[in-house]
Amino acid sequence: MMLTASFFSLTSVIIFLSNYISFNVIEKTKEEKKIMKKKLLTLLVIGTMSLSMTACGSSSDSANNAATNTSSEAEQKREEVDISSVTSDPDACKGKYVTFYGIVFQTDESDTQYFYQVYTDTDYNNSVLLYVPKELVSDTISNDDFISVVAKVDGAYSGQTVMGVDTTWAKLTAEQIEKSSYVDTFGKAHTTWDFLEPVAVEQQGIHVEVTKVEFADDETRIYVTATNNSSDTVNLWTTSAKVIQDGQQYEQTYGNYLADYPELSSDILPGASSSGILCFDALDANEFQFYLEGASDNWDIDLDPFTFTLSM
Repeated sequence: MMLTASFFSLTSVIIFLSNYISFNVIEKTKEEKKIMKKKLLTLLVIGTMSLSMTACGSSSDSANNAATNTSSEAEQKREEVDISSVTSDPDACKGKYVTFYGIVFQTDESDTQYFYQVYTDTDYNNSVLLYVPKELVSDTISNDDFISVVAKVDGAYSGQTVMGVDTTWAKLTAEQIEKSSYVDTFGKAHTTWDFLEPVAVEQQGIHVEVTKVEFADDETRIYVTATNNSSDTVNLWTTSAKVIQDGQQYEQTYGNYLADYPELSSDILPGASSSGILCFDALDANEFQFYLEGASDNWDIDLDPFTFTLSM
């Protein structure tokens, strides 16, 4: 509208000046009149071009502004925050995205969604309310399951706990969700020694091998497989397993009840095998010695400690 008005305003001025020349400047010669009209015609063309350029400039500016706005919206959509910020101030994180893992504590559902209360730490200090569209869930998710999540923060939600205590949670809507495990979430290893050829020790028909070592922030995991090729039952004393690194001795730890690791059987029957994970305090990802003692039901067989020097 402004462009059209400007054009007609300029045209009106030109017509007025043309009429002025035609009727009021009679004393001018015909040649002078022609020259003035040419100048006016030139002015009209230049004015029209200026309006066209202004119009193009306005269109370009509008396009740039639209592109900038779209880009800003996309950047805002992609803006991520960490889960600790979400649990401490949900409203400040509203509209942003968070990638995290957690432990499912309570579950519920409607026709279209699942509702999970999810703890975001292994001390059960902080939790969020997670709304999950049913089409995102491929595996059944139950209490105590570990999950990995990408979600949008909807802000704060106030309600009561199962004990009737008033509280506020962060409310999230999931965009991606995957059932996981402790070793792939809270216990994720920063260094892994995956032995292509297991480190093995064999004596008296009992074969014990270490297949992998994982170094995590809170623990070290040793993957052990034992096979009894003898004719007698073998007892492996996993509770007395030890590690020595840089002259420091470490005993096996048992405090990680969340992980539910497979256990190496203490009694292995003839012809049978058993595999399990033995845990120790967090070690440096450097060479260390691993000791595992055992005994045979055959009193005539003496077993030395199964001793491994492990490095990568």
